[in-house]
Amino acid sequence: EKQRFLTDVLHEVMLLDGLSSSHPISQQVEKAMDIDRVFDWIAYKKGAALIRMLANVMGQPLFQKGLNDYLLSHMYSNAARDDLWSKLTQAMHSEGRDIDIGEMMDRWTLQMGYPVVTISKNLSEQLPTHYITITQEHFLYGEEVRNNISLQWQVPLTVAVGNTSTICLESLIWINNRTEIHKIGQMDDNTWLLGNINQTGYFRVNYDLQNWKLLIQQLHSNPQIISVGNRAGLIDDAFNLARAGYIPQGIPLQLIGYLPEETSFLPWHAASRALYQLDKLLDRTDDYRLFSDYVLKQVASRYHQMGWPTNGPGTEGNILQASYQTEELQRELIMLACSFGNKQCHRQAVAYISDWISSNKNR
Repeated sequence: EKQRFLTDVLHEVMLLDGLSSSHPISQQVEKAMDIDRVFDWIAYKKGAALIRMLANVMGQPLFQKGLNDYLLSHMYSNAARDDLWSKLTQAMHSEGRDIDIGEMMDRWTLQMGYPVVTISKNLSEQLPTHYITITQEHFLYGEEVRNNISLQWQVPLTVAVGNTSTICLESLIWINNRTEIHKIGQMDDNTWLLGNINQTGYFRVNYDLQNWKLLIQQLHSNPQIISVGNRAGLIDDAFNLARAGYIPQGIPLQLIGYLPEETSFLPWHAASRALYQLDKLLDRTDDYRLFSDYVLKQVASRYHQMGWPTNGPGTEGNILQASYQTEELQRELIMLACSFGNKQCHRQAVAYISDWISSNKNR
């Protein structure tokens, strides 16, 4: 369930919050009509994602200590947003960590949207290979509105360095400016960078094209080096960065070429959401068949391996032994296979529906 937070909360609200029609979490309420507008997905789902990010930055025990102090200090009384930030800041200071939570979180709650953080290896001869350049800008789907909005955030960016066989421990880098240069572990031509580990931060991560290429090669050769959460995050980020024009559309389509080897539900779920959106855009175009055949190629082997649930018509009394994750993945693969025209999937679906109609259960 903690993992489902990524696809069901984080990815969903980031779609909405990437539009120019979005709004900040915290807004002034002047009249009764404003109240409904305040309590929407942005408030609840983005709010939950920001709390998750903050808890990860502070560390769970310290976050709980600050929250406990806040509740005890204000019980039987009222409190405002700044009272919470103040208690969490005090908790940080008690551990010798000089971070102003209010200053950090005001950027996230009083500004609309979120940033895209671009990590690039330094290719200049002036700097050695263990330096990286990091930039941030407001992520928006419309390129024409992107140029008119200039917002900045305090971004807690976790970065890890890896290669074909191993990944190093993540390090936390605070990004406060539009562009910064940071020192990181030694890298060579075959070393890739991975940002926002397990997608604990509320932002998207982009890379230089060479790093995307290395990440794609890693997923195709040994995807298990990268965690399930990061695999789902890479797919979601890549498709949405391409949709917004930050990277070529070929990158996410190459990325999902590893899916026949993917046994976990989350990456498939992240991919299916993006593929259904592309399906709507490409439907009735000349190239649609190329696209649907490519998707079916990725789905086919895993779909045929998993098949359909064993509790078909007439077997309602059976207790399924499959795990929850397996059932969810099976359902996802069946929907993808049938949606994109797998003939065996269609025949199976028709057979089930025919059995159901003839069984009188619909009466």
